[in-house]
Amino acid sequence: MFMKVKRYFISPVNTFLYSFFLLTILSISPLYAKTLSISIDNGYDDVEEKEKGGYIYFHSSDLELVKDNYNHQNKQTVGLRFNNISLPQGSSISNAYIEFSVDETDSKSIDLKITGHAVDDAPPFNDTPYSYLRYNVSSRPRTSARVSWHPEAWSEIGAKMQTPDLAGIVQEIIDRPGWMADNSIVFIVNNDKGKSKRVADSFEGSANGAPKLVIVYDTEETVSILPIIKLNAAIIVDEPKKPGTFRLVSDDFPQDTGIVDMGIETRGSTSQEFDKKSFSIELVKSNDPTNELKITLLDLRKDGDWILDASYRDTSFVRNIIGHDIFNAMRPYAFIDANGIQKGQAAIRGHLTEVELNGNYHGVYVLEEKVDRKLLGLKKISIPKDADGNELFDQIDFSNPENGSVLYKADSNLANLGHLATVRIDFEQKYPKTRDIARWEPLEELISFITTSSDSEFIANIGNLVDIDSAVDYWLLMNVIADTDSFKKNYYLARSGSGKFFFVPWDNDATFGIAWDGARDTPSIGFFQSDDSENFLFKRLFNLPQTGFIAKIKLRWNELRNSLFSQQQLTARFEGYHALLDAEDANGESARDRNITEWPGSGNIGSGDFALGEAASIGDWIGAHLEYLDNIIPYLPE
Repeated sequence: MFMKVKRYFISPVNTFLYSFFLLTILSISPLYAKTLSISIDNGYDDVEEKEKGGYIYFHSSDLELVKDNYNHQNKQTVGLRFNNISLPQGSSISNAYIEFSVDETDSKSIDLKITGHAVDDAPPFNDTPYSYLRYNVSSRPRTSARVSWHPEAWSEIGAKMQTPDLAGIVQEIIDRPGWMADNSIVFIVNNDKGKSKRVADSFEGSANGAPKLVIVYDTEETVSILPIIKLNAAIIVDEPKKPGTFRLVSDDFPQDTGIVDMGIETRGSTSQEFDKKSFSIELVKSNDPTNELKITLLDLRKDGDWILDASYRDTSFVRNIIGHDIFNAMRPYAFIDANGIQKGQAAIRGHLTEVELNGNYHGVYVLEEKVDRKLLGLKKISIPKDADGNELFDQIDFSNPENGSVLYKADSNLANLGHLATVRIDFEQKYPKTRDIARWEPLEELISFITTSSDSEFIANIGNLVDIDSAVDYWLLMNVIADTDSFKKNYYLARSGSGKFFFVPWDNDATFGIAWDGARDTPSIGFFQSDDSENFLFKRLFNLPQTGFIAKIKLRWNELRNSLFSQQQLTARFEGYHALLDAEDANGESARDRNITEWPGSGNIGSGDFALGEAASIGDWIGAHLEYLDNIIPYLPE
């Protein structure tokens, strides 16, 4: 059935965030018809195998079905391989045929037989040029479905001629348990009797006239106003990344990446225990899986490394990305260099998407950037090279302050800048990469100073080591969103060249009224460094107000309280995202509905508390929480 289109206009939620929403809602019946058209695009996918000797010919300018012009007694078997067939498993094939272009006219009667290669993903006939592999067409196991073809007269050069319906062959192949969208299908053409033939263009004879496979099918494929990401991978594990394919399609941006090779693995720590898992993805070049392929996805950075956040614990789906959105609004740069120039991006960005995995619906995910040297704009370390251009990491001059760039991720509850002995366990070194060279000295020197310096030394020098304004903004963000973990772990520390350490937020899903297990959290929660379980840096900054830290917090609070930190603007962020999640089609179904149907346990302990995922309820919590902070922050002792 054809799709009907309805348009809804959503009035402005808040002009600082969205000027308007124009949402196209697709009203469809559960199944609808689609057509695929795939042409052979290289000379190694349309081949002729000689009956005598089984030699395969890759370079003919035509395809003789199925008698050789040079020896009419030598029958041939023709193999046709069609690639990247994006049929989801479970599709219903209503029609399929191969279209040939006439290369020679012929009107004699002929009997042909067409079968398919009975395999999940048909391999190439041969990927080595000019190596005449034997019997690699006729020896392939055949489908039970087969079609007899008695072609009519081919009377006009260049005319388009079609086979009978091949739906049964295609259906048998895609119904196999191992079929995945974007696999390849091989058709095998031969005959058992008759001396006539039909001659069609091959790819090498005419790229425009090469054999073309057309498939008409019905599917329950996801239709969404959100970008759709289609993943295909036979195996996905925690580590290492396994091969697969990636495709992103979005009408709004607009973008269609086409099918791209990738490596994929699951990611996270406690989230690995959830049924719906998050993924880490690296896009790679098809001819070199070790070579990262950098692509601009939507309006995000140009890169090859991406995260798909399952947001299983958070039924609003956007607490994490909203935390990063706020920090990017607070600090539209990562740091300011020695020349006063703003550099880098303060935090990651992301977009709501819906994901299909191996042709099946897999839920709402947030496509997110990764924190790395490039995102933050850190100065690249100068690495000497030998005569062959190989990098000599052991010869880096770290005595040069300009080679001081580092990036660390706080991973454990002891990553609170107070435990020198276990720093190499509590943190993960991200730049430079540990496989190249260990570079722990900058972080160890910082922790040593925080934990052992005298009060006078700390007051005089902490501002030379740490960007205090960054620390102020980070402290305020964590208190406003009520992140229960991110003073002790789940943050990044970075330094560019000879500059100061600054904070980068990470993993803010247990915020805005939910705890780490998905349960409801009180609005009366804050982190004011009263004991050693919290961050040692912030504890000393609070205990020594001579650093000016508390005065800066109060000033910044007053600057932001009626703008970025107002209940109206914070709530509007959730309303804006939820307008996309909750937009309904004519059947009353939304992206949120589809995800809940697929993953009814979303929310973890709080899965039955639907208010935790609603913008209005989150807005009420924000109001109560800000009132709590209003009674504390302005009165912090200096």
